[in-house]
Amino acid sequence: MEAKSPSECPNTVTVRRNPHRRARPTPAASTNPNPNAQNPNMKREISSFPIQDILAMEIPQKNPPEPPAPATSENLKVYLRIRPIVTLKPNTKDQKIFRQRQKNAWPQNPSSKNNSANVKKNTTTTTTTSSNEVCIDVNDSHSVILSPPASLQDSKRIKSEVYEGFSHVFASDSTQNEVFEKMVKPLVDDFLNGKSGLLAALGPSGSGKTHTVFGTPREPGMVHLALEQIFKEAQQCGSKLTREFKVSVFEIYSDRGKGEKISDLSPDGGDLSMQQATIKGLQEVAISSAAQAESLIACAMLKRTTAMTNMNSQSSRSQCIINIHSFVRDPDAEPNNAVLTIVDLAGAEREKRTGNQGSRLI
Repeated sequence: MEAKSPSECPNTVTVRRNPHRRARPTPAASTNPNPNAQNPNMKREISSFPIQDILAMEIPQKNPPEPPAPATSENLKVYLRIRPIVTLKPNTKDQKIFRQRQKNAWPQNPSSKNNSANVKKNTTTTTTTSSNEVCIDVNDSHSVILSPPASLQDSKRIKSEVYEGFSHVFASDSTQNEVFEKMVKPLVDDFLNGKSGLLAALGPSGSGKTHTVFGTPREPGMVHLALEQIFKEAQQCGSKLTREFKVSVFEIYSDRGKGEKISDLSPDGGDLSMQQATIKGLQEVAISSAAQAESLIACAMLKRTTAMTNMNSQSSRSQCIINIHSFVRDPDAEPNNAVLTIVDLAGAEREKRTGNQGSRLI
């Protein structure tokens, strides 16, 4: 009996999920084998190093490196000048007035009247001793070392610190001319070239701000040296440009309980008013020489507000601003009008330390 195979379904389709893999084609290198591989006994020729060709090559000469471009000038520079220690003569008239001023400026506290005399003696002795002690020293031309007083050096919490970042540090033996050449002369040069500038002296009372700005007959300050430099340069180029200079001097003064007052320090000046960024009524005096400008500024200093404080026998109690305007009157030349401003700020310290009261408060 023969077994019958099942009849095939005509609609059945067989699907392979994994198709047949085809062999990769043989690389062309295999069809053309390396002839050296067939003859292993054949020696391989190595070409010599082309040293002569390399030496014969002409190497282009490089231009010498250009010097580094000068750094862009800083818009804001901070200079530090250390004032030398001045030993006061005992039993002088100024010292008696100074002690009397300390008595008047002492806080009137009824509960401490009994101990005020003892505290005052201790305070006076401590101030005299500490005033002759050097606590700041030059580290380099851009930093200083601030050391604590000898009485506090045993404390572990108080240590010497280095303050850096100054544009330049002037030592205590620096002269007015050295300060001018380094700090003010670049401002004067820019001023004559039509660029405005500002010089401001900031510090506590008795730190030497007014001495640096105005100086003395023996040691002229920055104002005198700047005016001499300005008119010296103006005379040298007087045949090329027609310059005109004007000077204005005013002060900003404030009193407790009142607003700020602005006064014109020129001979015929009076009280001024501020309108936005303009001072109304400020007089500008035309000057033709440094001597004329110094005479005007000297008269202005006589009108400036000063008072005696615990820090200074003649302390500036107002902000004094000197503006030097430069105008070019040549119609064929480009306008390069500029303003050089020199500011002598009042002492920056606490009221309790100076004893400022009433009209002496800034």
